[in-house]
Amino acid sequence: MNSARKLCSFNLLGRTAVKFGISQFRKEIRIQSKFYHSEKLRGMKLVPIERLKTWRSHFPHIIDDLKSTIPEGEKMAMAAKWVDDVVDYNTPHGKGIRAIQVILADQYLSNDTSPENIVSINQLAWMMELVQASACVIDDILDESETRRDRLCWHKVNNRGMEGFNDESRDVRNALGKNYDLYNLEFYKDMMEFKNGFYTFYLPIVSTMMKNGIRDKATHMEVERLALDIGFLFAMQDDYLDCFVDPMLTGKIGTDIEDGKCTWLIVNAFEKSSEQQRQLLLVIIFDLVPDKSLFIHN
Repeated sequence: MNSARKLCSFNLLGRTAVKFGISQFRKEIRIQSKFYHSEKLRGMKLVPIERLKTWRSHFPHIIDDLKSTIPEGEKMAMAAKWVDDVVDYNTPHGKGIRAIQVILADQYLSNDTSPENIVSINQLAWMMELVQASACVIDDILDESETRRDRLCWHKVNNRGMEGFNDESRDVRNALGKNYDLYNLEFYKDMMEFKNGFYTFYLPIVSTMMKNGIRDKATHMEVERLALDIGFLFAMQDDYLDCFVDPMLTGKIGTDIEDGKCTWLIVNAFEKSSEQQRQLLLVIIFDLVPDKSLFIHN
């Protein structure tokens, strides 16, 4: 159990969670702004630069492996080109949060620096980033986002067949608007377990544990508990950044308010508001007030 706790604490968010004793989040907990502007955190390097360069240099091999699964032939050349384009555009430009956890976890569990193990870990780390890239593409389509990572979203670069998909996503948001009672803390926590906890923090660490032969169910469950807590903290931070931080710093234009999303901010706004204020918020959020982002910020 202690090993699982140390392993989850090996990343920055884990250290923050452990430092403040966060295990069962309550509605009173608020993340202070100093976490987002700390000069100390900006210079912190959990993985040596050279190790990150080694991992990133492996990316062309990942694309080659993916394209090798496509049958040869003139008719399949377009499919191979599409795989090359979509993976290269969406995968290698992120922060590498999930990949870094794989690298750190393997250092903690085995510290095997053999060339064979480095290649194996590079492959596993890129698998985590491929999962994230596919999730980002789908998320951007549903949200009709404009930018991500200082670039146009993929569906904006290749805007083919997106119109009907976007209509469906608007219908989903309109349906959610009629069920705004779901916008509460418990629903938010459940949603973030799957959006952040499992695939952002649990999957990279447990995959690395299994790669190193650690299959103990009790240890995996302890990692799951800690990973979900860290994922919740990560979600609160992400919601704050989307709303209040300059897009030039985050690399994307935040549209959570415009999209009427269930976020940490709106959940707390609902919990603190009177019925009259709640109704006003609903009118603003669901497209009935122009410039609603500026209205709510003020």
